[in-house]
Amino acid sequence: MFRKTSFFFSLLMLHTLTNVAKAQNSLDKNIEQKLNSVVSKHLEDGLIRYKATAAGAVILDAKTGVIILSKSLHTEENKNRDLIKTGLYEFSQVAKISTIAAALEAKVVTLKSRIDVRQPLKIGKYRIEDEYPQNRILTVQEAALYRSNIAIAKIGLKVGGTYQSLFHASIGLRDRIGDGSEPRFPKQVKKAIVTANLFGQRFEITPLHAVSALATLTNPDGRVIRPASSSGQSGVGLTILSGKTTAEIAKILRKDVEIGASKVVDIRNLPVGAITATSKKVKDGGYLNDHVITSMIAVVPYYDPTHIFLTMFDDPQAAVGEVYKTAAWNSGKIMAQILEDEVVRNFLFK
Repeated sequence: MFRKTSFFFSLLMLHTLTNVAKAQNSLDKNIEQKLNSVVSKHLEDGLIRYKATAAGAVILDAKTGVIILSKSLHTEENKNRDLIKTGLYEFSQVAKISTIAAALEAKVVTLKSRIDVRQPLKIGKYRIEDEYPQNRILTVQEAALYRSNIAIAKIGLKVGGTYQSLFHASIGLRDRIGDGSEPRFPKQVKKAIVTANLFGQRFEITPLHAVSALATLTNPDGRVIRPASSSGQSGVGLTILSGKTTAEIAKILRKDVEIGASKVVDIRNLPVGAITATSKKVKDGGYLNDHVITSMIAVVPYYDPTHIFLTMFDDPQAAVGEVYKTAAWNSGKIMAQILEDEVVRNFLFK
């Protein structure tokens, strides 16, 4: 009698669990559709407001690597482009943050280490300068906050180009993701070129590389997170970073929201960390001075991320009544609108 009861109870439980799984899957699809609708609306608004040629967004599950949303919008003449999967861009802030992370992990600096940026850094016939010169000694924390090329180059030189290349490889920045584009890094090993790569020059990756790198660099377990296309896959890899390093990177991202370029997403009751990047577009091996790619990557919550968000615009212009076209003024503003949207808030705090 007990065996029959146990058997039927097992069948009932199996049936119940199957129905729960189906309901959960239906719920997940419903959430994804709502997120897609909300993000699309904000991107479309931004595409028009900033007269950009393309706009894109990604939402990544920071614990599993699952790509919850990947959206690429374009003007009619650019409709065949995939901004997210195949586009390669200089994500300068990802380069800078990864350089700092490598140095922290190697224990050659701390966040309080002091870097002299009062003079340009000369390497052979090349001079490395800062776009926004501070002309003083900066801490490593401040070097990230002020986007100091000089400081980041000096930090990177402490660990060396070879170590940095291996570090990039270990967090997945040198691997092709699915059928997307393969990242481009300098093939030359001249010191000046390798040094420039440390702060983002010729550091060309896809947006999917950018969000997965931030997921890896901020998760407390220090595990590699790589994009996975469905919930049935795992994008979680080996542990390569200490919890101390990832906590310090999280502090850098939070500080950028509190007093830095990412302040536009300093939203009440939302513990977010973020970085922005405004990079000149690359064409035929050179830079187009008047054409930029802007982006913001946000991690929520910054101290133990569950989700990574990215927004970006290709060749945005200053909005009517505004002067600037840097990342905070377009990618940042759209990110703020997305994070403040009720659908997204419900998704984050479900």
